[in-house]
Amino acid sequence: MELAAYLRVLRRWFWLIGLASVIFGSASFVVGRTQPPRYQASATIQVGSFLSLANPNTGLIQVGQQLAQNYAAIVTTYPVLEATVNKLQLPFPPEKLETLFQTRIVPNTSLLVITVTYTDPVVVADIANELANQLILNSPTNLTKEQQDQVKLLREELARAQAQLKAARDENDSVERSLSQNPTEQDRKALETRRDALNTQINSAQANLAQLSNTLTALEQQNNSNTLTIVEPARIPTDPVNPNVLLITLLAMVVGALLAAGAAFLLEYLNDSVRSPAEILALTGVPLLGSIAPFGKKRTYKDKLITWTQPRSMISEAYRALRVNLMYAAKQEETNQPFVYIVTSPSPSEGKSVTAANLATIFASTGMSVLLIDADLRRPTQHLIFEVSNTTGLTDLLSGLAPQADAADGSAADSEPFAAFRDSRVGNIPKNAANGNGKAHDSSDQSQARLMIARAIQKTRVPGLELIPAGPLPTNPAELLGTAHMQTLMRMVATEMGYDVVLLDSPPSLTVSDSTILAGIVDGTVIVVLEAGRTRRAAAVRTVEQFRTLSLPVAGIVLNRLNPRDVEAGYGYAYNYYYGYYGRGSLDNAQPSSNGHRPVPALLPSSPSKRSASDGPEQSLDD
Repeated sequence: MELAAYLRVLRRWFWLIGLASVIFGSASFVVGRTQPPRYQASATIQVGSFLSLANPNTGLIQVGQQLAQNYAAIVTTYPVLEATVNKLQLPFPPEKLETLFQTRIVPNTSLLVITVTYTDPVVVADIANELANQLILNSPTNLTKEQQDQVKLLREELARAQAQLKAARDENDSVERSLSQNPTEQDRKALETRRDALNTQINSAQANLAQLSNTLTALEQQNNSNTLTIVEPARIPTDPVNPNVLLITLLAMVVGALLAAGAAFLLEYLNDSVRSPAEILALTGVPLLGSIAPFGKKRTYKDKLITWTQPRSMISEAYRALRVNLMYAAKQEETNQPFVYIVTSPSPSEGKSVTAANLATIFASTGMSVLLIDADLRRPTQHLIFEVSNTTGLTDLLSGLAPQADAADGSAADSEPFAAFRDSRVGNIPKNAANGNGKAHDSSDQSQARLMIARAIQKTRVPGLELIPAGPLPTNPAELLGTAHMQTLMRMVATEMGYDVVLLDSPPSLTVSDSTILAGIVDGTVIVVLEAGRTRRAAAVRTVEQFRTLSLPVAGIVLNRLNPRDVEAGYGYAYNYYYGYYGRGSLDNAQPSSNGHRPVPALLPSSPSKRSASDGPEQSLDD
């Protein structure tokens, strides 16, 4: 997929991306603003006492690191949690306490960090310190009762030995001072004897003191590899640790936008409908005749004749572009025959009837004589668009039933005036064997047939545009359209009755076979209407191939209800140009004339009428 295609997808789903971004951001902002302030406090515990040794061995260090992992799990056990809750009288159970803290081992050390998060800064520090104390109580750090008694006794003995040693040293210093004062010979001998005794006592006391110290040290360090010491107690925090609400909101908006964009690309990948004008030629092999933007309500036919009600709108310009493309294609073929177009679509409700009606109006606006035939005998709609009667129409002409029209004198018309049309088809004109005047009979039948066709034709509010509605719904529409009557009707309206353009609104081609039968009988060109974003690519291809297989000409594709966001750069320029120049749905400045018709701007001179005298006076463009 090219970069332009990615940008087109993002532009098409911009509303979803924006909505997801707003929802995620709003939810994050509300949650962040409504949360109370939270505080954190940490207590650090050292596992093992090897740091107090001058030369700790590697084994003690490794054992301390391994034990730290075990104590990190022990602190989350129920006895430690329950003891902490009971000691601090916390207002929640031990299970709740487990969710308020986490443990962490400092890498490559035996330091265990307990971090507590809570809404009260004082309580959070108390919880961290008490968890550390309870962990120590559940460890072999403290000596047993016997060991504690031994330590107490050794410390007392050590204190007495230190006192005796001090006393002996003080007395020894006094003897030394006395000897330095030149005592008598008798006193000197006594002082030297006392000095020797004191030195012996001092040496004995020092040896005893050293032994007591070693014993006490050995007893206290008996389990130095499996002891816990609080290195740093938890302090009362002063600042909350709540995340930055603005930053979290922005991140949430970005996440929401990314998720929506991913969903949009997934939907685009799964969507196999025709979305862009650039797909048409490569997909179907036929050119794009025009693109029509959405307008009006989709489920109603009110105000659907936009080329008449709003002739200067952007939609009307799109239909004019469609007419120009059709006329150019006909010019390239260098034909002088009337333009006959069969408008169809792959499936129902894709806009073929509205397209046919507006296209007929645009042709009529150039001064051409246009006849629109509603050949959709299953779901006719042209009489709804033009707001005319549907009591009589195409089915009456093809089946030979008479329209119940009143004569000029008020008497009922002939009960079967269309019988002559039935017998006027080519190659089946009855001859008058009795009088041998077949030519006169032929001329009379043809004139009567044209008269009956003229009675079925209804004037519309658009000057130069006439309509043959579908009439009553038949039981066999496909068989009725496939008769030679339809071929005779088309020959007469296209050649003998002088119409410049004849458009037939036919049923959907993939739903029923009517359009294929009609295209095979009528010497016309097929216009396929696709609804952007709804018609499947496979349906569009099958529709075109269906006509090509039967060697029926397809003029091209009309992409209906095209969202302007789905238009590529080249097409988008034209859309934006029309949008800015004509305005959204702007009406012509001209006001409706006195007879209710809206004058059509920029009309071309009409071609000389080729209608017969039986058709009556030609309606002017100002009628």
